[in-house]
Amino acid sequence: MKYIGFFSQAPFISGAERCLQIILHEINQHPKFAPILFVPAKSPMIAWAASENIPCVQIELLANKLTAAQRLIVQAKIIFWCIRYRIQVIHSNQIWTYKIIPSLLKLLGIKTVVHLRDPIDSSTTWWFDQGANAVVSISSFIKKSFSETFPLYSGLNAQLIDPINKPQRAIHSRAKDSKIVIGFIGQIRDEKGLFELVKALEKAKLTYSWQLRIAGCDNSNTQAYIHQVQSFIDEHKLTSQVEWLGFVNDLDTFYDSIDIVVVPSKQEPLGLIPLEAAIRKRPAIISAVGGLVENVQHNTTGFIFQDYETDLIDTLRGLNTHPLERMGEEAHMALDPNTSPKQHVSALLEIFEDL
Repeated sequence: MKYIGFFSQAPFISGAERCLQIILHEINQHPKFAPILFVPAKSPMIAWAASENIPCVQIELLANKLTAAQRLIVQAKIIFWCIRYRIQVIHSNQIWTYKIIPSLLKLLGIKTVVHLRDPIDSSTTWWFDQGANAVVSISSFIKKSFSETFPLYSGLNAQLIDPINKPQRAIHSRAKDSKIVIGFIGQIRDEKGLFELVKALEKAKLTYSWQLRIAGCDNSNTQAYIHQVQSFIDEHKLTSQVEWLGFVNDLDTFYDSIDIVVVPSKQEPLGLIPLEAAIRKRPAIISAVGGLVENVQHNTTGFIFQDYETDLIDTLRGLNTHPLERMGEEAHMALDPNTSPKQHVSALLEIFEDL
């Protein structure tokens, strides 16, 4: 049996954690590989790992939260658990959990992999100064930005895939002239663009009946952002048209309840949401940023907008003139077969095997 240690900060469940859950689930079924999860205390991934019978080590992973002495203690614990579980490869789910991994592991023959899921720029060097044996990028956008930041890095092994499934779904249909239900799912914070979406809906003065369903949480201590959005909704008398769902575990139920999903992010390394929507035969409206544009064909599987003030508003105004059901079918058919969990995990295991 070959043991792989997976490091993830995972303070809450978002796209990166949903992807990791699928990876861990698939690997846990493999006869020759076994995952061990490393996460901080109080991470929701702990309970999930227990339900999957995956061993879990609770340990602080953010080096910038620790003093030099604390960092040494944590690194000693990591070495202990790696030896205890006979771990041969460590997979860091994001770049910032890689910093705490001690270089001593290389002397023990333990290889390292970093899964790049976030924008890469010059500030990344603080986190990524030891050099990994392999790097996995989740999009062409991330691969390009990483290559520009680390042009001499020799361990680049990019897999431009993400772990999603493509189950068969019933054809989605709605009555002509019925209410168009617009969905937003994700973290409730400024860079996700929810406030801009709500303002665009208000300014558009839509002539058709609509509803906005918001799934997600504001994980900040102050809840200032979600209060700002709600204040705008109250002020402009949109309360009856906006529904807050909170954190949603059942993605099928959410996507089945909407006609189209909007991803109005200000930055996005890949954007899992258009892919999740396509699985359920739903089109997506996305902002033209980062890796999002790799997942939507404009006017075919969804819409790409350039700005919030005019382009997004015009897109929203025209929704009732487009065959949204057919666009959802096109999005489903456009999914790359390589995005299946088994294909993705197979590619990862090849990297682990090579190391």
